Amino acid sequence: MATPIPKNRARFTINEILTATGGSVRGPLGDEALVVEGVSTDSRTVAPGEVFVALRGETFDGHDHVAEAISRGAAMVLVERDLPLPGPPPLSREREEKFPDDRDKPFVERDLPLPGPPSLSREREQSEGSFGSPPPRSGGGWGRGTTVLRVASTLEALGRLAAHHLGRWRGEVVALTGSAGKTTTKRAIAALLEAVHPGAVHATAGNLNNLVGVPMTALALPEAARFAVFELGTNSPGEIGKLARIVRPDVALVTLIASAHAEGLGGIEAIAREKTALYREGARVAIGNADDDRVVAGMAAASQRIGYGESATADYRIVRREPAGLSAARLEIRRPDGSILAFSTPLLGHAGALATAAAIATAGALGHELDAPAIEAALAPLAAIDEGPGRMQARRLPSGLVLVDDSYNANPASCRASIDAARELAVSLGKKLVLVLGEMRELGAESARAHDELGEWAAASGARLVITVAGEAERASRRARDRGQKTEHAAGAEAAADIAVDRVEAGDLVLVKGSRGVKTARVVAALVDRYGGQRGAGASAPTVWGWVEARGGRGAGRGGGRGVEERGGEGGVGAGRGGFGGGRGGDFTGRGGADWKAPWGSGVVS
Repeated sequence: MATPIPKNRARFTINEILTATGGSVRGPLGDEALVVEGVSTDSRTVAPGEVFVALRGETFDGHDHVAEAISRGAAMVLVERDLPLPGPPPLSREREEKFPDDRDKPFVERDLPLPGPPSLSREREQSEGSFGSPPPRSGGGWGRGTTVLRVASTLEALGRLAAHHLGRWRGEVVALTGSAGKTTTKRAIAALLEAVHPGAVHATAGNLNNLVGVPMTALALPEAARFAVFELGTNSPGEIGKLARIVRPDVALVTLIASAHAEGLGGIEAIAREKTALYREGARVAIGNADDDRVVAGMAAASQRIGYGESATADYRIVRREPAGLSAARLEIRRPDGSILAFSTPLLGHAGALATAAAIATAGALGHELDAPAIEAALAPLAAIDEGPGRMQARRLPSGLVLVDDSYNANPASCRASIDAARELAVSLGKKLVLVLGEMRELGAESARAHDELGEWAAASGARLVITVAGEAERASRRARDRGQKTEHAAGAEAAADIAVDRVEAGDLVLVKGSRGVKTARVVAALVDRYGGQRGAGASAPTVWGWVEARGGRGAGRGGGRGVEERGGEGGVGAGRGGFGGGRGGDFTGRGGADWKAPWGSGVVS
């Protein structure tokens, strides 16, 4: 299920909108458009006085719903083409007598310079701030009805509006991407920053990491926030670079480079170029996984680099980790000054340790070196976050069976991390390991090699049984069997569920993992019904592990993306990062003078 897009109260004057979007007014310029409050992409939830942005997707077109947005009180609509719209209601006799000039209000033609409303006084500016309530609207002289603004791309216009809004803000921006681990790392970073400034952290909600999700997240940014943490995703070359030019992060972080959505991005080197593009857009600090050679190479051009991981070269080095039951792990991390942080984290496995180290490194880069008790206390609430079914959740069923449900999705990196974490947990609990591994989809030309590697990892795990499910997962089964591993292959999830119910024993720990389309969640349901009675009855509460991969579901199509991991962006408009109403870098110019550009992409993202 896609994460709901947050509502916002972002305020813009007509001049700000025209400057940011490069659009032109078509039709009368209504009073209500002088200052608007709130930006919406959903005609069903438009509130009076808001801007409605008519996005186009693969299966929908917001232009078809412009009339509905107007009927709900939209003060302005952004469109890509001229539309037949109902005219404004006739003036009342009283208003006609009071404002005779409004009777024949002319259309404002393309590129006509428009006067803006009076600027705020310095006192009002200080009292309201750049995110304050709009000034009262005057009673007349500017026309009536909904204002229509035509732009070249409504998706790009949305990003530019978000860019302008974020540019007026005085806080610090963290942006992260990677082939896997983004969502968990984002949550860990936000948790530590929240410990530094409670109530002052604004982060991507759920999966809103695409060209719609990031702008809408930025537009919802509260003025009081001190930190903004944006998760960025991609499924085609150039998208991370575009998003990076929009968000202009102070801190840029890459979690991992691995084959994921290779159909859209190409081979591993193309994926590396795409992910590390985040480093090439002027961030003050580059942070990356020091265990990943491609990430390290991508950071090379940055002036300030911080690595984390188990590598001896890592600035924040994981020197010890061990499971502490089903719901925690003990970590020791050496900081750059040589001091050791020893604490518990609810994020399990190698991937959870990496996410934790990344968060500590990010807080340090922003000038906040937390001690071990503060880190442990900040991360503890993450154990209670319900990512939804199938997102690396572990539970102990009444029969004693431990079920690790990671059925939501899969790519090679997340599969390897999940297998490693399940193996570690099985050893620590004295359980025998069973792997149920579904086909990894959307890998293109990388698929055969990736599934062969999956078979290698499965064979090296020490599992007593590996059940593979659907399509090219059979390659993994053959490769594992060639390495001496006991395997069974099922053509589909229903057959795999039957095998699992028949072969799994109460003393096992079972990992279920696969691309969403394989429907390995049916295996989870069958095991719960067999070993746990009513699903969840008498079972321990799910434990959210360190590696969360979020995709799936159709969102806003081309612009909303098919991914649950949705993205969008923003870039700076105005002058001066800290100034009122100012953007980070001038009119569509970022820090360092690079031009702001926003050719946009779409689709499933990672």
